[in-house]
Amino acid sequence: MAAAEQAEDQDQDAISEKKVINRTFLSLSQITALSEQTIEGVQTKMEEFLNFERITVSFKEAILLDYYTSGFLWAKEMNFSLIQLSGFMDLLNFLLENLSDKHMTLGDNLKELGKAMAGIRETDSEGDLNFFSIEEAKAVIDYLNISLFKHYKQYEYLFQNHTEELLISNEGSDQEPESFETDSVDGVIDEDLKSAVAEILNEIICNLEAELDEELQMQEEA
Repeated sequence: MAAAEQAEDQDQDAISEKKVINRTFLSLSQITALSEQTIEGVQTKMEEFLNFERITVSFKEAILLDYYTSGFLWAKEMNFSLIQLSGFMDLLNFLLENLSDKHMTLGDNLKELGKAMAGIRETDSEGDLNFFSIEEAKAVIDYLNISLFKHYKQYEYLFQNHTEELLISNEGSDQEPESFETDSVDGVIDEDLKSAVAEILNEIICNLEAELDEELQMQEEA
C-alpha cells in the first residue's frame, strides 16, 4: 500500500512539474457568478471576490479591480467557456503575482508566459492552458501585450511604491483622482524593449503554430 501511495505521489509531482500555473485564482462557482452579471455587476462581484474594502480611497485597489474586471469582460466577449474563463483569470493573476510578489522583470515574465503556453494543443497534456485553441491563444497574447506588458513599468511602480496613494482623503475632497498614467513613472517602454517584447511574443506564437502544424501533419499521416 505504501508503495502504491508513493507511486501516486510521484505521479502528482510529475504533473505539477509540467504546470507553470498551479492554483486557481477564482473558483468555478465564482466564475459562473461573474459570467451571469452585467458589466456593472461584474465589477461589483469582482470587488467582493477580491475582498477589496477600500476601493473608493485606495489607488492600488482601484487599479487592480480594473485589471481583473477588464480582463474578465474581454474574455467573456471572446465567448470563452467557463473552464477557459477560469484558466484565463488564473493566467492574469499568475503574471501579475510574478511582478508583484516575485519582482520578475518583463523579460522573465514573458518567458513564464511562454512556458504556460507550451503544449497548448496537446489533448493529453497536463499543461496549464491546453483548453485554448491556437487562435484563442494568439488573442490572449495580444490582450496581455496591451493590458499588462505595455504598461509594465507602471505596474512595477504600483507595487514598489510603499506609501499608499489615496484617491480621496478620508475627510472628502473634490480633487480629481490621480491617473495610473502618473507623471512620476515613464509609461512608455523604450524602442529596444518594445522590440524585445515583440520578438518574444512572436516566438511564442511561432511555437504555437509549429505545434499546430505538427499535429495536422500527424493527422494527415494517420
